[in-house]
Amino acid sequence: MSRTRSRPELRLSDVQALLGVVRLGSINGASRSLGASSSLLSKSIGRLERSVGVKLLVRSAHGVQLTEAGRDLAPRLVDLLERAQSVRAIGPEPSRLTVVAPSFITALFLPSIVEALPDLVVHSVDAPPGIVSAFISQPLFDVALTVRAERWPSSWAQSTVGWLRLALFGSREAARRLGRGRVRPDRLREETFIGPLYSNGGELLPGDDGCPLPARARTFGHRTQMFVMALALAETTHQLVFGPAIAAAAQVARGSLVEIPVEGWHVREPFYLECHQERVSARVQRALLSALRERVRHLGATPAPQ
Repeated sequence: MSRTRSRPELRLSDVQALLGVVRLGSINGASRSLGASSSLLSKSIGRLERSVGVKLLVRSAHGVQLTEAGRDLAPRLVDLLERAQSVRAIGPEPSRLTVVAPSFITALFLPSIVEALPDLVVHSVDAPPGIVSAFISQPLFDVALTVRAERWPSSWAQSTVGWLRLALFGSREAARRLGRGRVRPDRLREETFIGPLYSNGGELLPGDDGCPLPARARTFGHRTQMFVMALALAETTHQLVFGPAIAAAAQVARGSLVEIPVEGWHVREPFYLECHQERVSARVQRALLSALRERVRHLGATPAPQ
């Protein structure tokens, strides 16, 4: 007489082990972070896979990743762990939220975040677009606001806040120099641009500003990590700068900068909210998304549909 093998019970410690491995991309990395041996983590994940009845992890050239079944199940496991932790927590949920974003995003959206979450102390960290995800393996921040498509692990929940229009800006003198009406893109090859600058491992590298005219076809003068500083430089140096229209709205309104229309240029980029699912509660995620979309609408950009 054959006996049906029963599945082991689901343990929260096994769920924590799985999410730790996914967050850090390797069992060895999770072992150091969680203070548990690699063999113990492997046993925990194997037991969890037997408990849920599906293969959850697979090794690849990029490290350990969730299988398709694992990606489907991960949100439910995160929710289960979050609910269990909230039940057994002695005190309230974490009272501090660390947000990383490009400087112009911080300037425009941080007050809305603080207003939407009056019970939290918010810490703000600036980072240029396109490089935030390089630091996701380190617990440096809980929330990221980004304007470039980056690869994020499944431990982070990504939501589209809206779409930001990008345009060309210059001083009144620069606008007069280029003439009235729409400027031909080839004409801009004769101009000097203020470009982005990134820091990577102590090395300074030129960045991508998303301009339709590629960098190899342009001449660059000043460079800066912060777009708000690039706008300030454009006011006084008469060099051109390309970037989000909402960031230049104040200078355009007071007349220190002019938006310069260019033939065929209609550029938009997505604006994302990324929240670490273990460190940011569902309540906070909903409040953040609602406040950010309302702020996008108020600034005249295009919010994502609810």
